[in-house]
Amino acid sequence: MSSKKLVLFDVDHTLMDVGDSHKKAFAKAFKKTYNIEVDYSEWAFNGYTDLQIINELIEKNNLEKDPKKVAEIIQIMIKEFQKENLEHSFLLDGVKETLEKLDNKDNVILGLVTGNIEAIAYTKLKHLKIRQYFILGGFGHSSDIRSELVESAVKQAENKLGKINKRDVFIIGDTVHDIEAAKDAGVRVIAVATGVCGYGELKKKKPDFLLHDLKDTGKLMDVIMNG
Repeated sequence: MSSKKLVLFDVDHTLMDVGDSHKKAFAKAFKKTYNIEVDYSEWAFNGYTDLQIINELIEKNNLEKDPKKVAEIIQIMIKEFQKENLEHSFLLDGVKETLEKLDNKDNVILGLVTGNIEAIAYTKLKHLKIRQYFILGGFGHSSDIRSELVESAVKQAENKLGKINKRDVFIIGDTVHDIEAAKDAGVRVIAVATGVCGYGELKKKKPDFLLHDLKDTGKLMDVIMNG
């Protein structure tokens, strides 16, 4: 019997591009909660969890860190994001084909490890018609430590299916933070140079596997099934 494989995808710039809609939700939430203007034009938060970004913005703007306000920001972000026009969002090349092939494998479980708040992540997936592929995930409202999101997703999978060998758990992501989180959690990582981190920058972090993108679905499938 083939061993179970758990494949955990990042969302933004790994599966899709939704433009500035997520950043706009941050800005609107901070405006409503703290009455400050947030300039997101030069953000360098790629690979951060949403909770981590909230905490960074609070600290950067010398604001009171109140758990109730953080919870309020998260709820406002969800509402504001769901109002955003996502008509210009799109799946990256090879994503649909990759998900279809993995979904057809009886021993493969698909999930998410994303810095996104859960409701925002699923809004994106539903809009681009890929929600049905994912049964679990680690999400960015629950921790500002990305490796904890990996551990949460693995635990959910094991609760459903029993023990999974960590060598059979793969993170697929586009930033150095995805690589670091996978290593900290003791699982394997497939880095894809589809985001702000270039191929060379990702290579320096020594991921288990490194691809330019997800277009070569055959190579990716070979890595997951036989790597």
